[in-house]
Amino acid sequence: MKESQTDSEKQRVTPNQNSNLILQELVNECITDVIWEMDLARQKFTYVSPAVYRLRGFTVEEAMQEELHQSLHEDDYHYITNHLPPRISHYENGDESFRILTGEFRQPRKDGSFADVEITTILLKNSLGKVDRIAGVTREIKKTRQRKRAEEIIKLLNADLKLKNREMEQLIYITSHDLRSPLVNIKGFNNELQYSLKQYKDLHNDFGSALLTEKASLIEKDINESIEYINISIDKMDRLLKGLLGYSRLGRMIRIPAQIFMNNLVADVIKTNEYQLKNSHIVIEISDLPSCWASEQMINQAFSNLLSNAINYRDDNKKGFIKISGEQSDNLVTYCIEDNGIGIEPQHQEKVFELFYRLNPQKGEGEGLGLPTVKKIIELNAGKIRLESEPGKGSKFFVTLPAESSVQNPELTD
Repeated sequence: MKESQTDSEKQRVTPNQNSNLILQELVNECITDVIWEMDLARQKFTYVSPAVYRLRGFTVEEAMQEELHQSLHEDDYHYITNHLPPRISHYENGDESFRILTGEFRQPRKDGSFADVEITTILLKNSLGKVDRIAGVTREIKKTRQRKRAEEIIKLLNADLKLKNREMEQLIYITSHDLRSPLVNIKGFNNELQYSLKQYKDLHNDFGSALLTEKASLIEKDINESIEYINISIDKMDRLLKGLLGYSRLGRMIRIPAQIFMNNLVADVIKTNEYQLKNSHIVIEISDLPSCWASEQMINQAFSNLLSNAINYRDDNKKGFIKISGEQSDNLVTYCIEDNGIGIEPQHQEKVFELFYRLNPQKGEGEGLGLPTVKKIIELNAGKIRLESEPGKGSKFFVTLPAESSVQNPELTD
């Protein structure tokens, strides 16, 4: 009876054991990384997972028969035999940083070729505190590169997020400072209007009609001046808000990159600004321009802004001159928009690309959004912009864009 009970217990345990074996088999079959353990004294594997067949073409049994030198490229084997003993010594003496290390190696495949792999190894101690085994995980380099590429993308996204946060901080400052100034003016002149109206009512009550007419004309003049200042402030605030709205929309624009024939594009930009060029008596020269690959609508806006900037900041003491040239180097095209205007002091040359920064508020129109918009457009089209300028001699804006559709942003590939 007791023997029968023992058999029954065995029957109840067996299904669980079978289940565990099945789960272990599924894990071994599904994990693509090779998991292994090696006896350091014999330099022989004591365990190798089935994934070794997918990586190197060897069965588990064949891999288990390999010694360490057979499982590595000759140069990598010599590297390990030179570096493993001091590593073990450091770890046994209490330096935990040597317990787990990762490196890139080459392992022979059954067909004679070599697999580029990344191996993470862990030193294992026995009961006496001595390292007698080493365990590891081996994976193909291409998978490692995919992971590293994902990490690079995350870094780029984080950098982009930081940039957007800085832009947001600028916008908050502008909203709280620059947009507040017109409102202060409106409030002040509104108080002036209220005071003038009060004066008018007091005069109407205290004096006769002849004197009232004389005083009324003076009050009307004050009121009209106040209204004029209010309208100027309203117009300024309207331009600021419209500019901000346009700038914020750039990042959400649907960009359709295509080959742009720049001579045609620049000709359209000049035609749009023809009245300003003639009225300012500016001579413009255009070289034969190489084509580029970008969003034509956006690049048109960028070059329009650059041309307008050159017109607005001309030197009235000499005949205006603007030259547009370009050259291709490898897969990139660089255009130069050169003028002989007032130029820019070195300490201001980086600031001109900041939102609402105006070099000379008394010279030219605009609200300080032209060059920041240009910079954002160029960067959105995988390009860069830089400035060279000398006060009193003029400025050169260099715009670099891809020449072909396959060219990526240099910042993303550095």
